[in-house]
Amino acid sequence: MNAPERVVSQRELRDHMSSILQEVASGTRVRVTVAGQPVAELVPLGERRRFVPRSTLERLLREAPLDDRFMEDVDALTGHTLP
Repeated sequence: MNAPERVVSQRELRDHMSSILQEVASGTRVRVTVAGQPVAELVPLGERRRFVPRSTLERLLREAPLDDRFMEDVDALTGHTLP
């Protein structure tokens, strides 16, 4: 886990929530403390993919199908079998 770039108290987070969240959105990791003890980290979300590449999906389905009939259902929907 990466070290936080900034440490803020619960009170500072409450008083400056908007600006702290803007920092996080721009890439800063922030650790939140209560009575001086770390309790949480705010981290920026990574880029989220909307689509999974076909090769990744095929690999996942080959390695861990949901059940024996699942692959039959996939084949029926796609009109062919996955390699």
